[in-house]
Amino acid sequence: MCLKKSFFVGFFCLYATLCAAVTPNIDVQADIFELDAKTQEIFASGNVRVTQKDILMTGKTAHYNQRNQKIMIQGPIQIEKGVMKLSCDSVTAYGKEEIIEAVGGVHFNYLRIKGESDFATFDRKSQVVVLTGNPKAWQNQDMLTGKSITIDLKREKVTTLGKARVVLSLDTLQQKN
Repeated sequence: MCLKKSFFVGFFCLYATLCAAVTPNIDVQADIFELDAKTQEIFASGNVRVTQKDILMTGKTAHYNQRNQKIMIQGPIQIEKGVMKLSCDSVTAYGKEEIIEAVGGVHFNYLRIKGESDFATFDRKSQVVVLTGNPKAWQNQDMLTGKSITIDLKREKVTTLGKARVVLSLDTLQQKN
């Protein structure tokens, strides 16, 4: 019994130390956790919820590597930051760089701007989302396409690069006049 308690206390202390060393701002919740003390990795599965500062990411499984402060979440994924919402198949978040990379079936929604693509990168510091891989963005009924679409959340500005195209809705143009 004493050995069991010692093991549990030791495991809990190691887990708490790893979590504290990770970044004080990352909170991971799940149905099941597995900690590999040797590799300093945490595996989570079932109803995974990862919160870092003001961003919430949910998915089925997560793998966190303390050494490179990288967390990979498998989906379906939902990411929320205030009124910004993004869904995709999988996501990798880099803690030090504050970058989130979304892959597969990306859908983006922020205020009046909606978008979709195969890939997206969110830079938390600059508050910029870049959609690549067949990107499309809409504001009301107006649509933009290009090789990449950059959405600046602070300035509510959308920029397209490479083979850019805009389709303007006549309804939207008439409403402005």
